[in-house]
Amino acid sequence: MATGHAGTLAIMVRQIAAESVNQTLLHDQAGNSIFMVGSTVPADGEAGMVKGACFLKVDPTGRVVEIYNNTGTVDACNFDLVSE
Repeated sequence: MATGHAGTLAIMVRQIAAESVNQTLLHDQAGNSIFMVGSTVPADGEAGMVKGACFLKVDPTGRVVEIYNNTGTVDACNFDLVSE
């Protein structure tokens, strides 16, 4: 069984996946997302995610199925697939 911060993160990811929502786990001082988890990749052009932000796409069980990186700007995101 996972313990510590890794265990807490795993529990959070499973809860997020079960709710089928996207959630920011880390943001900058301005409130822009840096690290996100969810079931739907943010649409191109959405604002509020820093360049280089990471998005983990998860399946309903909380397993990470794809990793995306924002190559756009904080004003207009563009998440590109990094890994499956």
